[in-house]
Amino acid sequence: MNKIRISDVTMKQFSQSSGLSFREKIEMSKLLDKLGVDLIELEPIVQPKIDALRIKSVAAAVQRSAVAVPVSLNSESVRATWNALKDARHPRLQVCAPVSPVQMEYLHHKKPAAMIEAVRQTIADCLALCPDVEFVADDATRSDLPFLYEILAAAIAAGVKTVTVCDTAGAMLPNEFTAFLRDLYANVPELSTVCLGISCADDLSMADSCAFAAIRYGAGEIKAASYRLNLISLPNVAKVLKAKGDVYNADCNLQTTQMKRITGQIARMCQTGRKKSSPFDHGVQDDDGSLFLTAHDDAAAVAKAVLHLGYDLGEEDLHKVYEAFQAIASKKEQVSARELDAIVASAAMQVPPAYVLERYVVTSGNTISATAHLTLRKDGKLLKLAHNNRVDNLRAHFEFKRKGERLAKRDYKVFGLLIPCRAKSLYKCLCRAENYNRNTDKLESVDGQVRDRVKHRLVSLYKLFHINLLFYFYRYVISYYVKFCNTQ
Repeated sequence: MNKIRISDVTMKQFSQSSGLSFREKIEMSKLLDKLGVDLIELEPIVQPKIDALRIKSVAAAVQRSAVAVPVSLNSESVRATWNALKDARHPRLQVCAPVSPVQMEYLHHKKPAAMIEAVRQTIADCLALCPDVEFVADDATRSDLPFLYEILAAAIAAGVKTVTVCDTAGAMLPNEFTAFLRDLYANVPELSTVCLGISCADDLSMADSCAFAAIRYGAGEIKAASYRLNLISLPNVAKVLKAKGDVYNADCNLQTTQMKRITGQIARMCQTGRKKSSPFDHGVQDDDGSLFLTAHDDAAAVAKAVLHLGYDLGEEDLHKVYEAFQAIASKKEQVSARELDAIVASAAMQVPPAYVLERYVVTSGNTISATAHLTLRKDGKLLKLAHNNRVDNLRAHFEFKRKGERLAKRDYKVFGLLIPCRAKSLYKCLCRAENYNRNTDKLESVDGQVRDRVKHRLVSLYKLFHINLLFYFYRYVISYYVKFCNTQ
């Protein structure tokens, strides 16, 4: 059965007509990631500082889905977009080019030959930075077909992995769209070596039908919207694939059990007449100049403006926001509401974690000791912490008193199990400070200051990781209870 990749374009399309706040975009990306979409598409960079910060924040929030951002046909746009997107777990660069004569010549002022060369060069620039590059042929159904065949072949030869054709006008019926795809495969045989994506407007209310006609004909990626827009409906695609997936010999990764709840949350963010009780009601929607600050405003004025935007921050976060505000305000005359919204999201709310919990297994019982098998990710590397023979090498060979209490050797066994790398390095430091003699099992000399600092660090890490272990254990219990209740 073919696995159809679902690309959500809600944030990309909706933000162009009615802006979402910084906080809403991050929350929406988390919801789409939880829903199981394969790709989340964002709008391109227009304002370098603000848009780059938005892309970085979304990339940090998304854990499983790929994040795609379109680039313009120039090297500067490619570099700026990649610098903002490079920290994403699964980044993708989209080379979007109009292929219809009207858009190509009158909007972008390029002749066919110049357009092909620009696309080829931009794809080469993208592949030098990112392994996943997509070519999007805008308004492909109204293009000159020989030129369309030529530019698609050139893009595939340049090294793209995904080619998307767009029915921007939404004027095709399902049988017409099928004939269009048949001609593409017949005249561009290289299409069989890449993933074909499709995007259809819904002007004739035929977008969903065209999508399934394309799936039957071999399309591997569908661009859909989780909110009702003039595009393919993501809930409809998920519903049909679940009910009639065997007919189309296809399925997808969408979590249909959470579809109604998540799409409802996204709809409440996108709709204009939201209730005042909405948790996102106070986000910045339009930068109309009603709220702005200057370098002469003090911390109290900044705190009042932050509260007006709907953020309830503590003193420490307000201090971080004020420092970031001062750095920006010193370089320009005034800071707008949208810029302040981005400052808050960057300085106080979006701190990427150093360690990310990938998976865990907790084993316990009334006759066995509780053990935990954890897998963490740091800087792209997996750290597997499990109960194995390595623990014997990490046991401490000393004992010391802390506040009248003695930490036994068994405590260091558990300690080494949880944080083997850190525990081992600190243990070596403590052994050097106390000049531990392994032959006599005695301490020959003591450097009090160094010893106390290392011991304090060991105790702090001991508490921290035990608290984290309890947190993840109770979170697992609560999540299992919630799933059990939902099934009833």
